[in-house]
Amino acid sequence: MRNKRKNKVILKVPHTDIENNKSIDKLINNDTYKNTYNYSNLLPLVKYIELLDISRAAFERNFLDDNSNVGRRGIRYFELSTEFTSRHKIYIDINDFKDYFIEYFEFALYWIEESDGNKVLKKYKKDQINEDNQKEIFKLFFEDQWKSNRELQNMMDKSRSMISRLVNVIDSISFYFPNSSRQNRRFILRHDLEYYKDVIKYYKSYENEISHVE
Repeated sequence: MRNKRKNKVILKVPHTDIENNKSIDKLINNDTYKNTYNYSNLLPLVKYIELLDISRAAFERNFLDDNSNVGRRGIRYFELSTEFTSRHKIYIDINDFKDYFIEYFEFALYWIEESDGNKVLKKYKKDQINEDNQKEIFKLFFEDQWKSNRELQNMMDKSRSMISRLVNVIDSISFYFPNSSRQNRRFILRHDLEYYKDVIKYYKSYENEISHVE
């Protein structure tokens, strides 16, 4: 049984608009709909599931469902009316997602920076992350550059243990779902794949040149 949700908005799309447009995603992201419903850019729910690399059940539980135990209302989401035949029924605004993540998730950023000519991997707690870094990490999220251990294993064709140790030498974010003690880690890819292949190949060299600051 679906948990109570207070933030559902029915997105009413006239049949005339549907018939005249082949791409529903483009249609609902035109200025008319954006201004009427007050959103920036809608992506289908399945896209967020792919970007986070989690199950649909986990996404719905942690984003859509209200949770009165922790005083949390689910994220605002848009649902197409029932007569609509698109395979995507639920959409979420990218700014709503970002704001919701920042407000309700506990997370820390592990970010490589230059300091006096040296590379430093610095840990930033949620309230220490500046606006520029916030913009960059969410820009990279929507560019599909947050990668789980499993995804990076598949991309690089390497073992889990080899990928896991990369937390010492590349950027990443760790986060907890609301009211959860289970840590999730995503690598944040700021460079092209050749760079990360080089990091894996010469791991010790990279590890030796990067110092860690809590």
